[in-house]
Amino acid sequence: QKLILKLFNELRNNVAGGKIEGLPKAVRMAKMTWCEELTHLALFNVKTCQSLPDKCRSTERFAYAGQNNAIFSYSGAETEYSDAEIIKEQIEKWFAARINASPEILSSFPQELPNKSAAQFTIAVSEKNTHLGCAAVRFSKDYYNHFVLTCNFATSNIIGQPVYTPGDKATSGCKNRFGAAFDYPNLCFAKEIYD
Repeated sequence: QKLILKLFNELRNNVAGGKIEGLPKAVRMAKMTWCEELTHLALFNVKTCQSLPDKCRSTERFAYAGQNNAIFSYSGAETEYSDAEIIKEQIEKWFAARINASPEILSSFPQELPNKSAAQFTIAVSEKNTHLGCAAVRFSKDYYNHFVLTCNFATSNIIGQPVYTPGDKATSGCKNRFGAAFDYPNLCFAKEIYD
């Protein structure tokens, strides 16, 4: 949980701060907080042991809950990869999908994506994504080790909406009284309210 949250917030902080080449700074990107409710839903998903988005994930609290899924399979000893190694690799892979997210996609999420994987990146850097909850499961099948990771987010990619608002200075659009987060200076403090 700590590792996942740290990875997401570090990567979001880098994007918001303009540290990623070709991506604009974000003026109001939320710092993410862990949410048990979303974790609980992610657990249902991984228990089916298939990396497929399920259709019943929206909760009343987060009407537009979004989801990222990953399945990592390898042969040999199960101990060859630790949970932490696999999780880090999968989350970095979601962020690496930014190569398929053009400025047009970021400014207004399209109805049809030229490359589906772009959605894994845009959901991870959606400015309104204040909460996340993830779950993972390991299982063996057909001589292979499988690791399924599901992360649920407070909001999904919304067609016609910007993924995040670009600007000259990170956090310049934060509306809460503390402004930026203390530990992630390019993200808004965790009490930021989004509509």
